Amino acid sequence: MIFRFQQDYENHQLIQLNVNYRCTETIVEAAGKLISHNTLRTDKELQADKKGGKNLSIRQFKNQGEELISLTAEIRRKLKQGYEKDEIAILVRNNSQISVIMKALQNNGIGGYAKKQSKGLHKGMVFQDISAYLMAAEDYPEKELMENRGLLKIMNKPRRFLPREMVLQKGMTWERLKEQLRNCPEIMEQIENLEFGLGMIKKLPAYAAINFIRKGMKYDEYLLEYAKEHQCNKKELFRQLEEIQNNAYSVKTVWEWLERRKEEGDEPGENKGIQLMTMHGAKGLEFPVVFLPDCNQGIIPTKTSLLEGRIEEERRVFYVAMTRAEKELYIWGVKEQLGTPVEMSIFVDEILCK
Repeated sequence: MIFRFQQDYENHQLIQLNVNYRCTETIVEAAGKLISHNTLRTDKELQADKKGGKNLSIRQFKNQGEELISLTAEIRRKLKQGYEKDEIAILVRNNSQISVIMKALQNNGIGGYAKKQSKGLHKGMVFQDISAYLMAAEDYPEKELMENRGLLKIMNKPRRFLPREMVLQKGMTWERLKEQLRNCPEIMEQIENLEFGLGMIKKLPAYAAINFIRKGMKYDEYLLEYAKEHQCNKKELFRQLEEIQNNAYSVKTVWEWLERRKEEGDEPGENKGIQLMTMHGAKGLEFPVVFLPDCNQGIIPTKTSLLEGRIEEERRVFYVAMTRAEKELYIWGVKEQLGTPVEMSIFVDEILCK
């Protein structure tokens, strides 16, 4: 994103925000070692606001059966320690990994996991994005930015180059954000446009609000770019978007739409179970405890990315997954899959390097 920004705006001023307020120092340092192997990036050494922290759990099990036994046992320990179920996340690279983990949780009596995550990344993503836009509008402008329920998820959909680290600062308001970025006219314009858009969404009926998100906020353009970048079926994504918008005909206001989703159990963040989702689906989220199972070559990075030379993209995905963890991070893999020997992900070696 930074490289695109530098290309789009020739007379730019680059302000680096190098303090991570989410993760412990241990997690920040490990993630820094990982991402330092990417060459297409702006050099930046992150510092953690939370000093210290528990060591990462990096383990390799004989097979997936042993890994799942340990996974469910460790989750039970976390629950006994006082963590809520929705404070624990299991992030996987592909949707195909979800059903096996769900079954293991169910068989071990750990109920309430995020079952709807298995319906597919793209359906979930479109619905979650539209919901987040509507919630961001509902919370605008009264709440501080970090307390706005939807802002973090949608503020760069499409790209607006808004700095996440700054938005997450305690006490940050819209006015303070503009004051701190007053020397960046391009970003200032983006902030003002976003404010205007959220204000409009708040006033419109639900159907019109979603239409404004699509056209006025340029979500349609973002979805086209997303489909191209991730090689998705754009017709399917837009079919889902049309379905969401058409369903909004039956309610009058954005508030009513959100209340109905809440009653049906579809409002983002309302599922109080173990959070099971893909690494892509976890963007913009954070959890005290994060498990990354099946960290093996061919899964992360994927076989396709290795063949096509897209390992830096995969490393960024793994970096995002690591930095969803606020306090505790588990990076696990196996020695064999279906009787065939497999190696731990190269990313694990990069994390462990001195």
